[in-house]
Amino acid sequence: MNKNNSLKKQSLSLFVGKALAFIVQFITPVILVRILTKIDYGMYQQFHLFAGLLLPILGLCLNTSLFYFYPVAEQEDRKAYIIQTFCILSFVGIAFLIISLNYHYFIFNIFNLPELDRYRYIIPLYILFMLVSSISDFLFILEKKIKFNIFYYPVEMLVRLVLILGFLFSTKNTWGCLMGLLVYSFIRFLFIGIYIAIKYLNNIKHLVIKIKSGSVIEQLKYSLPFVGGVLLETIARRFDKILINRYIEPSQYAIYSVAFFSIPLLTMLFTSINNVVVPEISRYAYVGNKKKVKELWHKVIEKTSSVAIPSIFFFSIMAEEVIVLLYTEKYAESAIYYRIYLLSFLFTMTSFGLVLRGFKKTMLIFRANLIGAIVTISIGYFLIKKFQLMGAMITAIIGIGVPIIIVIYYEKKLLNLKFSNWMPWDKIVKIVSITILASLFILPIKIMQTNNILTLLIAGMMYFPIIVFMEYKLNLFIYPDVLNKYLRVIL
Repeated sequence: MNKNNSLKKQSLSLFVGKALAFIVQFITPVILVRILTKIDYGMYQQFHLFAGLLLPILGLCLNTSLFYFYPVAEQEDRKAYIIQTFCILSFVGIAFLIISLNYHYFIFNIFNLPELDRYRYIIPLYILFMLVSSISDFLFILEKKIKFNIFYYPVEMLVRLVLILGFLFSTKNTWGCLMGLLVYSFIRFLFIGIYIAIKYLNNIKHLVIKIKSGSVIEQLKYSLPFVGGVLLETIARRFDKILINRYIEPSQYAIYSVAFFSIPLLTMLFTSINNVVVPEISRYAYVGNKKKVKELWHKVIEKTSSVAIPSIFFFSIMAEEVIVLLYTEKYAESAIYYRIYLLSFLFTMTSFGLVLRGFKKTMLIFRANLIGAIVTISIGYFLIKKFQLMGAMITAIIGIGVPIIIVIYYEKKLLNLKFSNWMPWDKIVKIVSITILASLFILPIKIMQTNNILTLLIAGMMYFPIIVFMEYKLNLFIYPDVLNKYLRVIL
C-alpha cells in the first residue's frame, strides 16, 4: 500500500473515532450547565483545571516518546518500551497518590483551588488511574489499529458520559460528577492493564532483560527535556486560570471556563493528523532527509489550515449564538472571551514541534517554553490583577502563542528555510481568501437575528458548502479522496 494512502487511512480513521467520541463528550457540559448551579459547574471546571495541570507533567512525556522509539525499534524492544512506560507511569501515579493524601490542603492552595480540598480522596485516585491508562491514547495509534480506533474512543466517552450522568442524577452536585469520573478512570485503567498484560507480557524474563539493558535511561533521556518544556508550556497555558481563581468566585470561573469551548472536532483533527505523522517524520529525520520532513510538515499545515481558518471565522461571527445555544443565556457574557480564544487556533494549526521531536531536538522545545513562561507570567500577572477576566484571556493567548512562534522559528532554522518557504503561504492565502468570500454571505443572516438555532443552521448550510466547494476546486480540501468517493455514489 502507498505510504501516503496508509497515512491518510490512519489519520482519517483516528479522526472519525475521535470525532464520534467528541460528539458524545460534547453533550456532557451541555447537560451539566442545565443541572448544576454556576458554583457547582465552576468547581467541576476547577477539578478539570487541576487534573489538566498535573497529568501532562506527571506523565513525563513517556507516552509521547513512544512515537520516536516504537517505529524504529525491533519487535521485542517495542514490547519493552510499552511495559516500562506502563510501569513508570504506575510508580509516578502511586507516588503522587501518597503525597497528595498527606499534603492535600497545601497542594490545592498552591493552585488557588482550596474548594477542591473536599474532594481530596477522589482527585488523586482519578489522577492515578488516568495517568497510567493514558498510554491507551498512543498505543493503538502506534499499533495502527485502523478499525479499532474508530470504535474505541467513542465507546470510551459513552461509558464516561453514562457514569457521570448516573451519579449526577442521584446527587445533583459536583460530587456526583467527580464520582462518575473516578469510576470511569478505574474502568479505563483496568482495560489497558489487561490489554497490555495479554499482548505484551508473553515472555516476562526476556522483557526484563531488555528493560535492564538501558532502554529506560534512553527513553528518559529523550523525554525528560521534553518534560521541562511541557511543564513550562503547562504553566504558560494555564497561568491565567491558576491566577484568576485568586480574584474570582467559582461561579465567575464557570463563565470564564465556557470561553475555552473548542471549535467542534478541530482539536481532534489536529491531534489525529499530528499523531499519525510524527512516526513518519521521525523516520525521515532519523536518516537526515530534511526535504521529506519539510514536505510532510507543510502538507500537515495545509490540511489543518484548510479546516482551521474557515472554522475560526465562522465561530467568531456566530459566537453569541453558539454560546447561548449550548450553555444557555446564563453564560452569554462568555462570547467576548470565546472570540479572543479562537485566535489560538491560528497558532496550533502550524503543527508546531513535529519537526523538533522528529530530530530529537526536544531541548529547543524546552527553551521555547521557558521563554514563553517567563513572558506570560511577567505580563499576565499585571494584566490579570488589573483587568481580571479580560486580562486572563489575553494572558492565555500570549501563553499559547509565544512558545509556538519560537518553536516554529527553530524548525525554520533546522530545515534551512527562508521566510518565503517557511510556511505554505500560497495555500494559506488562498484559504483565507475563500473564507472571507464565504463570510460575506452569512453576515446578513447574523444581522437579521431570528433565533439562535435557525441562525446557526442557515448560516452553516450556506457557509460550509461554499468552503468545501471552493477548496475542492483549488485542491485544498483536507480529504479529497473521501469527497470523490461520495460524489461518485451520488452522481
